[in-house]
Amino acid sequence: AENSQIVDAWIIKGELSLKAGNPQQAVSAFQKALDTDPGNIPARQGKTMSLIGLSEYDNALAEADQLLKSYPYLNVAHYLKGLALYQQHLLTQAQESVLHALKLAPGHLASHLLAGTIYYQLGQLNLAEHHLREYLRQRLRLYLRQGVDDKQIIKLPGDEQITKLLAATLLKLKKPREVIELLEPGMLAAADDVQYLSLLGSAYLDHGNAARGLEYLEMAIALAPDSVNIRKQLAIGYLALGEEELAMGELQTAVDLNQGLPQSDVLQVMIHLRNKDFDSALTVAETLTNKMPDSPVPDNLKGAAHLGKEDHKSARDAYEAALKIQPDFLPAHINLAKLDLLANDSAAAKGHYQKVLSYDESNLKALLGLAVLANQEGRADETEQWLKQAQHHHPKSTQLALMLVAHYQRQGKTLEALDL
Repeated sequence: AENSQIVDAWIIKGELSLKAGNPQQAVSAFQKALDTDPGNIPARQGKTMSLIGLSEYDNALAEADQLLKSYPYLNVAHYLKGLALYQQHLLTQAQESVLHALKLAPGHLASHLLAGTIYYQLGQLNLAEHHLREYLRQRLRLYLRQGVDDKQIIKLPGDEQITKLLAATLLKLKKPREVIELLEPGMLAAADDVQYLSLLGSAYLDHGNAARGLEYLEMAIALAPDSVNIRKQLAIGYLALGEEELAMGELQTAVDLNQGLPQSDVLQVMIHLRNKDFDSALTVAETLTNKMPDSPVPDNLKGAAHLGKEDHKSARDAYEAALKIQPDFLPAHINLAKLDLLANDSAAAKGHYQKVLSYDESNLKALLGLAVLANQEGRADETEQWLKQAQHHHPKSTQLALMLVAHYQRQGKTLEALDL
């Protein structure tokens, strides 16, 4: 009885040392317990975990194997072996151990988390999603003491990193809506978390809401201005809104920040377009089509190259191909309106601008396009209506202010022009 109390005391000291971040002291305490009782499971488990904390992975594996020799059906021993193997980047062997642990104890939280992490790194994303969701679901079940729906995930304190790992998994699985559902409820608490904001912004981009995505990505880049990946995502967002100059600026900054980073294909296309080397732009854009088959951006860039070559039919075909991939891709609608104007088809151009506004009532290019059309057709009241609507959504736009001043001057409204 006295020996048992001594062993328990050393185990408690080891556990407290481990929690306090002192694994070396924990190893000593657990070893004291094992000196008195070599078969003590909690002491052996504690020593193994402490050795992992000290990055002594070979010694940790030896301790785990000692446990398994005596207790081959002890799920925690398989888990600890898997954890030590994972830390040594032996992912396939780690996977085998952790799956054995889950076979013995399907509800073991730490094993689900380790399995999800391993599967993510192995690129087996569906399995990673399953185990990460199971971890969060089981943890919530313990918290609520009741069953929950598989996708009803309420983030608990300490789950932030796991939640972001699940979000990254879902993004790679092309499930942006689920990322938004996962992350949006916790946005306020994560307003200073660069990775959280970047994941949420990227999800909105992938979901077709470029404006909302840019809001989060701009928040992220304000916190991490040297992040190459976030700047590349910003460029994608700006391209989706038709802001080519802003996109090119972000891509060029990304290249400047990382001189070892090859120039993005998108950046190469845009440089070729700026240099009026339209054939080269088309060649690179074709490679983009293979790399981004589900994105309308390559076809939109091809359209710009064809337009530069004054091949309006091929340009129209390219823009329409972009819309077949994503019907609400606004830059393609704007570019088709430009082609309509070049063909003197103002009715068709107006239709494209109206289509843009059906998706985004604040789109400045569409509002100004409609104002210009109305002015060209001599409809002064309608011109003013579109300009005022644009001003409502974009009160700080210098271009818009100048257009309104010119309009008021044409109409003899000197006071209104002076107010601006």
